[in-house]
Amino acid sequence: MKALQHESGEGALAAPDFDLRDYLLPGLQAGIGFGVEVKMLVWINAGSGEVLFANRSSLGLDLRASLFGRERTKRVRIALDPPQMRPAGEVSGQCSLAIGRQIDGDARYTVEKGRFLAQGHLRERDVSFAVRREGRYCLVDLTQPRSLSLRLTFDGSEV
Repeated sequence: MKALQHESGEGALAAPDFDLRDYLLPGLQAGIGFGVEVKMLVWINAGSGEVLFANRSSLGLDLRASLFGRERTKRVRIALDPPQMRPAGEVSGQCSLAIGRQIDGDARYTVEKGRFLAQGHLRERDVSFAVRREGRYCLVDLTQPRSLSLRLTFDGSEV
């Protein structure tokens, strides 16, 4: 990890070696598939998905699920501006958050306690995309405006 460097003006520090993929699966790359489970009272197998693109500062996921006979497809895309580290240890910054065809280019993200959270505003509603690793799973909370808890299992992953 590189040394933190103070940035002028806002009491922010440059966040060293930040990699968005670490909150899903280290080294994640385009083309990797995953299973999708939805939390009702218990986890229910609901579909699959594919990583559209993934690098240190951007991510694209294509989610396909079927619940109660209804097919749903969601495409989530995130592009991060360079992160800043606050003195309290919280990493944050601006980002572009897209869910489906709607895009908020002025969204914000924070990282703390092993969880990445992007928050924005689409169609006059607050939306959020939170992700964290838990054992061999990746837990995703998507709020837009209804909350949806997903558990992703990446193909061939040894998380």
